[in-house]
Amino acid sequence: MANSDDHAQDGPAASRGDDELAPAEVTMAPPSEASGSHLSGRYVVGEQLADGVHRGRDRLLDRAVQVRVSDTAGAGDLEREARFVARLAHPGIVPVHDFVRGDGGAIMVQDDVAGITLAEAITAARSGSVRAELATPAAVVQVMRRVCDALSAAHARNVVHRAVTPEAITLGWHGQVVLGGWSSSMQAVDRPLTKRFVADAPAPRTVELDDLHDDVRAVGRCLFHALALRAPAVGADPFAGMDTAEQRRLPPPLLAIVRHALVSDSSLGYHSMAELGEDLDRYVAGVPLEAYEPGLWLRLSAWAYRRRSGLRWAAAGLAIAMLAGFGAWKAWERYQDRWGPAIVDERFDDGSWRERWVEASKGAFLVDKGRLVSQAPRQAVVSYRRRLVAPVAIEYTGQIVPGSRPCDLSVWWNEREGGPDQAARPSATAAMYMVQAGAVDNSYFAVFQQPGYRRVAHANRQLESGRDYRFRVEIEGDRISMAVDGETVMEYRALFPATTGYISLYGYYPGKAFDDVRIFQKRPRPADAGVVAGDTLYQYRHFDEASAVYQRTAEAHAGQQTGELALFRKGLAERAAGRVEHARDTWMRLGDRRLQHLADALRLEDLLEQWQLDTLEARFANYYRERRDVRPDLRLQWQRIMQLVSTDPRSDEASVMRLIALRDACFPDDSASAYVAATAMLRYERFEEILAAFPEERATCATAQLALGRGDDQLGDPLRRASVLWQRGDLEALLQLQEVESSLRAQAMCKRGWAREALRDTGENYPAMIQLGQAEELLASLAAAPYRVDNIANDCLIALGRYEEAAGDGVAGIASGRSPRAMLLLGRIDAAERRMRALDFWDAPLPVEWARLIVAAEAGRAAEVARLRPL
Repeated sequence: MANSDDHAQDGPAASRGDDELAPAEVTMAPPSEASGSHLSGRYVVGEQLADGVHRGRDRLLDRAVQVRVSDTAGAGDLEREARFVARLAHPGIVPVHDFVRGDGGAIMVQDDVAGITLAEAITAARSGSVRAELATPAAVVQVMRRVCDALSAAHARNVVHRAVTPEAITLGWHGQVVLGGWSSSMQAVDRPLTKRFVADAPAPRTVELDDLHDDVRAVGRCLFHALALRAPAVGADPFAGMDTAEQRRLPPPLLAIVRHALVSDSSLGYHSMAELGEDLDRYVAGVPLEAYEPGLWLRLSAWAYRRRSGLRWAAAGLAIAMLAGFGAWKAWERYQDRWGPAIVDERFDDGSWRERWVEASKGAFLVDKGRLVSQAPRQAVVSYRRRLVAPVAIEYTGQIVPGSRPCDLSVWWNEREGGPDQAARPSATAAMYMVQAGAVDNSYFAVFQQPGYRRVAHANRQLESGRDYRFRVEIEGDRISMAVDGETVMEYRALFPATTGYISLYGYYPGKAFDDVRIFQKRPRPADAGVVAGDTLYQYRHFDEASAVYQRTAEAHAGQQTGELALFRKGLAERAAGRVEHARDTWMRLGDRRLQHLADALRLEDLLEQWQLDTLEARFANYYRERRDVRPDLRLQWQRIMQLVSTDPRSDEASVMRLIALRDACFPDDSASAYVAATAMLRYERFEEILAAFPEERATCATAQLALGRGDDQLGDPLRRASVLWQRGDLEALLQLQEVESSLRAQAMCKRGWAREALRDTGENYPAMIQLGQAEELLASLAAAPYRVDNIANDCLIALGRYEEAAGDGVAGIASGRSPRAMLLLGRIDAAERRMRALDFWDAPLPVEWARLIVAAEAGRAAEVARLRPL
């Protein structure tokens, strides 16, 4: 028998009864009886129903089945179709029981769902015979909800149906709802073998984003068809000509869902089958829909229409008054939302600026021609003395002085406790944002978030030396942004809004000039006191108390946005306290869609805890494809997951590269996460791949080139020349350079044995004081250092023989401790390796393999020695 046509149904599409198929009714011998088949004679093929589907019977299990039959020429196509449908595996899709192929052809055996199609049920309902599935709008919604589930499962496997019609939906006698007609879906992505040499055969299609919306729009048409008992009109208005009976069967919320579905594309309507299904669930539950929220005007108009015409005029007048009031309210809101005049206008014309600003280290800045210019050898921070309440904006003119080393003209916002002298110090609890322009030798703009030091926003932009730029940084609510010369170059939205803190100007290396600084404040938007109190407790790590405050706020504002936000934050507090299951239960109560999606994104870390990387990858990709509202949060969550993987002892190079491949598949052009990916690849010495994939990561690429021995390419760059000579050990040439950073010059001089000269000529205490036996004095001086000193402090502790302190919590009041070098000296090789993997790429690597080799040799483990010696 010839193969079925291109659009043959693989699911039940015709009416069937429960009567059994007798062997006498068989009209053709099934291909299963061909020679060589181990199931010969098992299946009896009976009358043809429709589209190549036959009634049949499984003799072995004594049950009714449906059978698709193919001759030898089409057997390959039918086999691939059987595999295709079997992989979909969902209760709403007819399962494939068996496939049998022999010399005479092939058969595909599927479940026999006895019932009628939705199209037949609609035809019967028009004649007065209404099935239970179409008796009420809620019943119809339940049917279409199950169709949504089947399609959503298929979409998760990158399969689009493309032919959803009432004829493809079967309503079983026992309550089943199944979707057939998957042949066209398979043929859209996989050209049949029998058509490969046909000139006019359609080429295979890839699944585009809008293909998913084909199914959404088709479900919308089926929903209208089942409710109105007719297909939507063809033309600009698909609902034209609806009579009273149809309007009664189509309540306004359902009509809104249909309209929302029919316009669905990449920017409008529903973004996925899951979103459509959620609105159908909301309708059944009687809660407000995403697609339909009737306002006062709509309800008032409907009421007036049902009364006499005078009421219509009254309603119209009331509506006009309401619109006027709304306009006045928006105007007042805009007035309230203005920044207003500057509260600080600093020109640095004289020395009085020191009354209003404080330097993190004395003498870090000087005033030159009315400009504040950095002169510290490394970082220079000057902070406004008053603690400010957000929203806060700062504007300033910045310039990299010609001839100086190009680097930061940046802003810091720090919410830690203490005075302005603490504004340059990160805290383990309080939020800090480093909004950087010209970061890392003028490589990029970025926003770094503390604690955790994550790059949360990025712009591939460089500054020109000698040019004045007008910068504006805004810290408003949960938004942090930077604009340059009136153009916003980067923006980030945080989980928690900014509260109160110190604002600072930050320059790196001498020659960073600031002028005409203005600070603005705006009236903060009203916030519920309970949420604010909970946030404060959360910030200071009182998670249990914060959870209790959030719970009370959620109960007091149930069903409101404030209550939803408090519920979400309660889950955050429970997770931070280690009660992950409680957080999951809390987030299950969320009604706000975006907060639900955000909670799901944060819970991806739970899969990492269980090391379910396959599930994590699949779920992350699905969320990123379908949940556009939290894509920025997912990109940041990927960074968090990479951070956790890098410090997990179960991690290896393959795990890290899988996550990088996930990033490349979802958001390959995201520059903020490129930094994390390139850094991870640097740890595994994938230097060539870094150069090919991340050319914009200038600092990382420079490190990769040095590791590959391509230092000659960078000798012409004054900013890289010293690094090349340092790596090569050419200290003589390095010390001849004029542009060498003082700290590097000091280290080079100490390596030559000139520690006293380094201390005298460079002004750098490290490492000269350690070599001169003054480690105790150097360690004591670090308590007042305004910058990161943990490496220096740990080197002091190691020089003093205080290994346990360096490997443990360090010295109170000084950034120190958790030194991998100290761990290695104490023989804690595994701990040292884990700590090394958590550090940034510029931290010097340690000879872990050498340490393991010594241990193996002392223990007499010859095989381990043989493995480690080449490393």
